[in-house]
Formats: sequence, C-alpha cells, structure tokens
Amino acid sequence: MKNNKQIERYNIFPNDAACYIDTKRSPAYNLQNTVRCRLLRLLEEIGMQLFVKKFNELSLEELYDILQLRASVFVVEQNCPYLDPDGLDKKALHLFIKDDSGIKACLRVMDRGAESEYVSIGRVVAADRRKGYGTKILTEGIKAAREYFSADCIYLEAQTYAKGLYTKLGFREISGEFMLDGIPHVKMLYEADE
Repeated sequence: MKNNKQIERYNIFPNDAACYIDTKRSPAYNLQNTVRCRLLRLLEEIGMQLFVKKFNELSLEELYDILQLRASVFVVEQNCPYLDPDGLDKKALHLFIKDDSGIKACLRVMDRGAESEYVSIGRVVAADRRKGYGTKILTEGIKAAREYFSADCIYLEAQTYAKGLYTKLGFREISGEFMLDGIPHVKMLYEADE
C-alpha cells in the first residue's frame, strides 16, 4: 500500500509534471531526473522525439530502421558477422530517438529472465558518435527499465571501448573482459540509488 504523505516537489521546467526535484528522493535520483529532463528539452529544441514501444507496437518502417542501424554499426562497421535478430526483440521494450532524417539512436530493454537474472539493456547504438545520442538514449533506457520493469539493478554487456559511457551513467564492471562475437566486452551492472 502506498504512503499517502505529501511529497515535496519543485518543478525544474514550468508546465512539466515529470521534471521535478523530489525532496524525499536521494540527490543521485534527483540529479538523474534533472539530466533526463534537460536532455528531453534539448531533443525537443532540435526537432527530435523519443519513442518507447513494445515490439508489436513498432511499425514495419520503424523496425526496419532499427535493424538497419544496428546492422550498419554492429555487423558492417565493426566487421562482425553475427545474427542480430536473436529472438529477444520480441520480448523487449524498444527506445529510439528520431528526427526528420531518421533514427539517431536506439536500444532495447528486457525484463528479468529474458537475457539475465536482472532487467537488461542491450543493442545500444547511435547513428553518429560524439554527439550525445548514446548518453541520451541510455539515460532514457535506465528510466524505462525502472519505470516499466521496476528495476533496482540493470545488467548489460558493454563493448570494452564504450564502457566509459556506461560508467559515466552509473554502471560498474562486474566481470573481467571477455570476447563476444570477436569483440572485447565487459559485464556491467547499474544499481539504483534511492
């Protein structure tokens, strides 16, 4: 049963109930919420939108564009032939950032038991590097994992070269380096601080 006590909230942006400082939450939670709200505002200002959809809610065009972006980076650019459509997409929540020119970044979030004992994030990819799209989509992925799957812990397998991005957003390494499809990876875990 939820506690009916009044929660003090201070709006960060006018007319936006989702962007607030909650005095009952930890400073880390409030910082993450502030960053998320600022990223969403930035996306709106530059004509981008965030989409969160279950597999069966994706249009054929959206599914094609997601698979094309993933294949262009993970298979072609990284010269790593592997079967990207692994059956897990059907169980996943798909997040993507899109503008008039197409999808800029995407990832998938899966509930416990789909890929690991934890809620997991995977297939994190951005069309262009060093433009903040990876940070934006991963920030939203963490939020979606917590909101849709009540995740306290979030698991992922990061390509070693990109682990700095994940560390910056609160993930920590929980394994040594290992090879996956010929590319060095590390297992990482995000633990919510509330």
